[in-house]
Amino acid sequence: MQRTTTKPSSSLKTTVAFANAAGGQIIFGVENNTWDVIGFPDEEVFTKMDAITNSIFDACEPSVVPIMDIEEINGRKIIVATIRPGISKPYYLRKDGMMEGAYVRIAGVTRKAEPSMIKELQLEGTGTSFDTLQVVDEVPDDEISALCDRMYQHALERCTTEEQRTVQKKVTANQLVSWKILGLFNGKYYPTNAWKLLTDPEELFPDAIIQMAVFKGDNRAVFLDRKTATGPIDQQIEEAMLFVMRNIRMGSRIAGLHREDIYELPIDSIREMISNAVCHRSYISRGSIQVAIYDDRLEVTSPGRISPDLTIEQMIKGNSVCAMSPLVRHSSICISLRNGAREFRESIRTQKNTACKSRN
Repeated sequence: MQRTTTKPSSSLKTTVAFANAAGGQIIFGVENNTWDVIGFPDEEVFTKMDAITNSIFDACEPSVVPIMDIEEINGRKIIVATIRPGISKPYYLRKDGMMEGAYVRIAGVTRKAEPSMIKELQLEGTGTSFDTLQVVDEVPDDEISALCDRMYQHALERCTTEEQRTVQKKVTANQLVSWKILGLFNGKYYPTNAWKLLTDPEELFPDAIIQMAVFKGDNRAVFLDRKTATGPIDQQIEEAMLFVMRNIRMGSRIAGLHREDIYELPIDSIREMISNAVCHRSYISRGSIQVAIYDDRLEVTSPGRISPDLTIEQMIKGNSVCAMSPLVRHSSICISLRNGAREFRESIRTQKNTACKSRN
């Protein structure tokens, strides 16, 4: 909301932030804090609208062309500037340059983009996934074979039926190239960031770790246990799962003539939470994945942000806009990827109902 058009600085920053995200609207002629409609006189409204359009177009790089509308509330005219999601990110204020003039929206607030965020916006603007970027050094054949074998064995371990094991195919070097885990040039294989994360992330990505902790009560005041998972990211997932299963309660229920052990939380859903955090986190941003167990909940947090085209409500409905990056492809081999947040909520609800019936 903007009361007038005489101080365009904040609205220009917000314009850039909207273009760098999922778009938005800036309304001129309304008090920002009180939402009181001030409006513009009839004889000035078109002149003001042209001035706003020119100001946005001239100030932003790449240029932003807003969709302008005039609306009327209680007999007073306001101006609505609709900013569409940009396709040439990052957008920034021309006079300040990219590193000082790029802004993003965080929790409904316009903030200056940090250097790591600007790098992410650059990759997003070119449609490039960070984990597909190639790094130096040639990869020897024995290391390729070792990763292929490990991925195959990992996939077999995750199979729950003999039929699944039978249809599971071995991973080849050509598949690693097609998944962009490896690059192929002049008959030689070169690693990508994904390869490094799946084999030896410490050298290039010291923050590519999972920090795990158990806390007393419902806050982080008192530690009961803690551990850090390092090494290849798929092995980190397994280590995190062992930590979780060791630190959550296990009960039992009667299934026919047999007793069946059951954890208080759905293990498959927790695995998917941790796997998604590893696959979708920002490896450009500083910080590590954290798995925190409290008396009343389990939290998994990861650096970065969700896609600007995706809302929490859409995630709950099962929508996804995630590109099939190399790490996601690897995850899809090793676990059964499902409908994300929606199915996770359903599994929690089912587990809770089962636990209630068992106690009864």
